[in-house]
Amino acid sequence: MKKWIIVLIVVLSSLLFSSLLFADAWTKKADDFGGSERNRAVAFTIDGKGYLGTGQGPIIFAPPQPPVMTFLKDLWMFDPAAGVVIKLF
Repeated sequence: MKKWIIVLIVVLSSLLFSSLLFADAWTKKADDFGGSERNRAVAFTIDGKGYLGTGQGPIIFAPPQPPVMTFLKDLWMFDPAAGVVIKLF
């Protein structure tokens, strides 16, 4: 499972950034991702576009209450041809 997570992170990173092999520089290929940090997200591609959505958001700590997990209900699309990241819902 960890291998697949690492592969997914590398693939998504390569969609938004590119780098020359052996160069210590990255070139931005798209707008910044407007969503929040997340765990357990779903990511897939259709027709050359990358999609990322849902997942578990940041844990909210408000002592003395127990921590509250947030669950995200959004879906984002990356269009490499246009170089944009769009929130679908």
